[in-house]
Amino acid sequence: MIYIFIRNNEKIFPIEKMCKVLQVGQRSYYQWKSGSVSDRKQRAELVKEKITSIYFDSKQRYGSPRMTAELASLGDKLSRITVAKYMNQLGLRSKLSKKFKVTTYSKHKYLIVPNVLNRENWTPVLQNLTFDPNNNLVKELIMKWEEIVIESFLYLQEARKRGGTLGHKIGPICSFHKQEKAKYAEMLLQL
Repeated sequence: MIYIFIRNNEKIFPIEKMCKVLQVGQRSYYQWKSGSVSDRKQRAELVKEKITSIYFDSKQRYGSPRMTAELASLGDKLSRITVAKYMNQLGLRSKLSKKFKVTTYSKHKYLIVPNVLNRENWTPVLQNLTFDPNNNLVKELIMKWEEIVIESFLYLQEARKRGGTLGHKIGPICSFHKQEKAKYAEMLLQL
């Protein structure tokens, strides 16, 4: 720092000349050297401590508008912009809580598809199932699953290359795969 350089060399060179060459005000150098902090900076530090305390007491949810109102209720009259500046310097940002959004609407009038896979009854069947690698049905099942996975992967790669989203095209493919899975699940249950 420039002030440290001036302090270290003040016995060799005059302070006035060093300040002029280094483009530093003499008054600011002497103020730094005396170590005094202005009233404004002291007040700013006190306000920053209050802001930090209120911020963590409010579970990090208060932004600058609420923080300004809270400080005003404690007797500190500051503008919202000043509070925002102090919060930015301290690295404090409000955590926004997401509002609850209903994702399932059970009272719709659409057709409810029956449980074709019947997953509740799979566990006992799968526990007793032994796969014979020479069984043609098992080979067909494995090949069909590989085909479905590869086809899905290639479709997704193609969509990604185009830079577009999957949009409405993914729906029919997913329903096709659901039908295929149901068909082959039934074949599995026949083993």
